[in-house]
Amino acid sequence: MKTSITLTIDTSSLTMLDDKYLAAMWHAAQLNPAPIEDADAGYLAESLGREIIRRFLSNTPPLLWDHQGHHAYSCQLQDLKARLTDQSPPIALADANKELLDCLRAVVDIAEGSAPMALGVVRHARTLLSNAQEAR
Repeated sequence: MKTSITLTIDTSSLTMLDDKYLAAMWHAAQLNPAPIEDADAGYLAESLGREIIRRFLSNTPPLLWDHQGHHAYSCQLQDLKARLTDQSPPIALADANKELLDCLRAVVDIAEGSAPMALGVVRHARTLLSNAQEAR
């Protein structure tokens, strides 16, 4: 038995399709025997794919806190703290002072733009200063 199936897909109403039906339509669009140069076939597959992505992203919480402006400075301060407290290769006091000043300048720069963003760096700076004083 040989059967042909004709599908009619209205790209203006993709938002109304059930998820399972949308996925089936995307698969059908990928199976379309039209040549790769067929603009309508490409537009259909792209429209279906974009609707699938839109739905996925709307149900996926964003990663809001993975990369923040203060992370680099916090890492620098943690590294400096470790080197000052003999947890890693030692650092000369003059170099430590220079690195600390660079980090504190960065804190000021960040604080001028957004004070809450600088809080983590300020906490690290305070800890670093406290530990440096205890290490003396």
